[in-house]
Amino acid sequence: MLAIRQTPSDNFYDGLGNLKGVDLTAASLGFKIVNTRGFNSTSPVRSLQLIDGVDNQAPGLNFSLGNFLGSSELDVMKVDLIVGASSAFYGPNAFNGVISMGTKNPFTFTGLSVQLKGGERNLLETAIRYADVVRNKEKYPVLGYKFNFSYLRANDWVADNYDPVYNTRTGVENPGRFDAVNIYGDEYSRYFDLSGEKRAPGNLSD
Repeated sequence: MLAIRQTPSDNFYDGLGNLKGVDLTAASLGFKIVNTRGFNSTSPVRSLQLIDGVDNQAPGLNFSLGNFLGSSELDVMKVDLIVGASSAFYGPNAFNGVISMGTKNPFTFTGLSVQLKGGERNLLETAIRYADVVRNKEKYPVLGYKFNFSYLRANDWVADNYDPVYNTRTGVENPGRFDAVNIYGDEYSRYFDLSGEKRAPGNLSD
């Protein structure tokens, strides 16, 4: 688990992609999909993800949203990845494998933990975990509680390439702007420009 946490990425979840037999698909910066057993998809409908034994499946979508709704990195104790035939023990939803995450027990891991990450694309991730126990008159712990807060901000996709598309047939003087890589809605060609044509008699269409 320590090696996964030390992965140079915005989230420990990315470290699972370095494990043998695991294929990690990035649908977006906050939505990473783990695929195993030779299957690859952007919607892991056959991958079961558990957090402390509870299914992390998103209601209405019928699949887990990676770690988008998962556990905070400060609160993760261990991650078990089951990709072989043993995954059948968890039922038909685990056909692609099982990702079982266990969080820290507030009775064992108490105190305040703070994490701050920064990176490219204006990435900023902060996380705070606080855990404590309530003791009775005999000083025995009777109730444990914990709070987890996390915040992630980044530019997921930057489309600022205004160079013309390779082998483009229109130039910069194009009235609809030239055919740039990241300018959309400018599909214009002078060969199909009928704006200067005279209308045929009886044609009332605009």
